Amino acid sequence: MASCYTSKVAEKQLNNAYAKHPEIVAKKTSSWFPCGWAVVKMTEEDKRRADSMFAELDKQIIYLKDTINQILNDTIMIENKDRIKTLEYNLKIAYQNLENLRVIVKEKPKYFTEYKVVSDSAKLFQLNTTINQLSADKDFYLKKSEGNGKWLLWLLIALSLSVIINILQAKR
Repeated sequence: MASCYTSKVAEKQLNNAYAKHPEIVAKKTSSWFPCGWAVVKMTEEDKRRADSMFAELDKQIIYLKDTINQILNDTIMIENKDRIKTLEYNLKIAYQNLENLRVIVKEKPKYFTEYKVVSDSAKLFQLNTTINQLSADKDFYLKKSEGNGKWLLWLLIALSLSVIINILQAKR
């Protein structure tokens, strides 16, 4: 059973919505597909600890390689049981070195994370549209208040003149 709602229909509806109400499309796409990235910062102590950890890891790897090479060279010339016991001992050492390596690798330094969000263009468009709309509203109400302010100023002047005239008439 096929759906009637195809991607072509969805694209057409989205284009219509964008043509009539772009701020709503911008708001929705911004919430559905947010952009962001994080910056990980380490302290100096963590950097020193990580450097020493990697240096120790390098030493362990070199030692492990040397031990494995020694075992490989010794397996070529097995002459007696003492040689087999030596190989078993060397294998145990290699296994212990491998376990030490695993412990070192599992131990991770502390990381302090600082997130910085990068806004996408849809969110910026939405905010610009809102700013433009609010700016137009501000201009409208500012002109309206200036007009009302002038009327109030003239009424105040007229009231003051009326009070002064009444005071002068009362003194006569």
